[in-house]
Amino acid sequence: MKKRLYFISVLVLGLGVFIFFSGNKTQSAGTSEMLLIPSLNVAVSIIYVDSMNNDDIENALYSAAVHQKGSAIPGNVGNAQIMGSYNNIFHNLLNINVGESVLVQRDNGKTLVFEVIDKNISSSHDLNSLNLKNDKRRLLTLTTTDPIGTGNLQYFVVAELK
Repeated sequence: MKKRLYFISVLVLGLGVFIFFSGNKTQSAGTSEMLLIPSLNVAVSIIYVDSMNNDDIENALYSAAVHQKGSAIPGNVGNAQIMGSYNNIFHNLLNINVGESVLVQRDNGKTLVFEVIDKNISSSHDLNSLNLKNDKRRLLTLTTTDPIGTGNLQYFVVAELK
């Protein structure tokens, strides 16, 4: 079941206060998760797209970050992969530094804090180059392409649950 979500959220992190409006997004019912990158001033909804169709994924990327179907759920053992559009959401993704925090605000109200452990640029969509397969840690990998949808350059940021 799909529904339209409109909500305003306020999150206080250290010295920063994030106030953001997420409006007119189609999401799977029951999801209101947020991805927060305080050092980059990013606060965006996470959409769980129940499709591997590129058109469905690209449409969702214009308004939110997208959880890669088949990857781990953020906070669970494995590698949760979140994609974002280079054109709007992740345009400065590689400005994040190792050691900085990435947060996932779960729909149950719990906030997960991840620490960036690696970042990389590749000319391939192949996450195997990051050696994360069968990893037993709780990882979050943020990805984007430049330009969007082409895959000419793939940016990866890997963070581990603290």
